[in-house]
Amino acid sequence: VKECRGDSLINSDNKIGDCKIDYVISTERSISKNPFLQKFAEVLQNDPAFELVYEKNEQRGHKISIFKYRQSPN
Repeated sequence: VKECRGDSLINSDNKIGDCKIDYVISTERSISKNPFLQKFAEVLQNDPAFELVYEKNEQRGHKISIFKYRQSPN
């Protein structure tokens, strides 16, 4: 199992399941500052391997979402 960064997952053939992760935190601020993360945010929202466990939007443009990665059974 290897550790991965978001940008390496988007720009390569790495798979989320190959990485050592339990949770992914996505914020609108980080996406607006790093547009390459938009694709990653879409994956988090649409992939059944991720479960939204927390979401808060106190201010416009400051939404925070936390996704739990559902480990595949061995």
